[in-house]
Amino acid sequence: MFALLLATILNAQAYSPATHRHIIRAAAEDYNTCVAHLDLPSPELTASVIKKMQKGSTHEDLNPFVKFTQWHFYHPRKDLGAGSLGYGHGSFEHRYGVVEKKLEKSFSRSLGAMAHYVQDVTNPAHVAPIYHGIGDGFDYFDFKAHWPAAIDTKKCDEIFQRVLAFKRVGRASTFSLVRRTTEETLLKIQEQIPVMTATHQGFYSWEEAFWNTQYGRGSIRKSFGHYGFLGNGFGKRNVGVAPEVMATFARGQIRAAIDATVELFLMQM
Repeated sequence: MFALLLATILNAQAYSPATHRHIIRAAAEDYNTCVAHLDLPSPELTASVIKKMQKGSTHEDLNPFVKFTQWHFYHPRKDLGAGSLGYGHGSFEHRYGVVEKKLEKSFSRSLGAMAHYVQDVTNPAHVAPIYHGIGDGFDYFDFKAHWPAAIDTKKCDEIFQRVLAFKRVGRASTFSLVRRTTEETLLKIQEQIPVMTATHQGFYSWEEAFWNTQYGRGSIRKSFGHYGFLGNGFGKRNVGVAPEVMATFARGQIRAAIDATVELFLMQM
């Protein structure tokens, strides 16, 4: 039983719990920067609020029942079906809706849980999606060594304009942010990068090299993708892609996760 629970907790994480905590803190600090720059009446996110949001975020990975019954994979045009014990149909969007409804009762923790899923979809393997356990190279990349710079005021203005558009439309759910962020990640992995291996020399997309969205060898079912011709090699030495190219990509995705989280916070404040 313990082994089953451990596998459940560790299975198919996107970012590690520690990385989720770092993203929450960075987003909170950037949110405070934007609130000051935009001269908004929104309250500053204090250390105690940040801690509650971090707990809400990591709960989505560390609670065995939540982890076992929810996909942490999402693709807006794919039905991922159910997991091994019948759970999973539409669970990513469903779980997001469940925690969103808890905002009035437990605002900070629920907002942290919502942020967890917003951040997950900046992870390529989780939107391709490619089913995996704890060994995914991107999940456990050394993000701390390649952390992006703090937000600038131009980005604050850009995010705030999207928030105003969201509020004008009057949507009931912020899941639209998840969908848009997912599409941005899927578009990002279409970018071409230089590859040099014994069998491949030239420019290929991130999707071709690492995160193929199509069914193939290693896919657990038709709706899941598979690792590309470089396999689960992101972040590894001598994989055929320059380390600085991979580091730049990873830094950009962490920046995307932080920015999307800042946008979520502004939507809710």
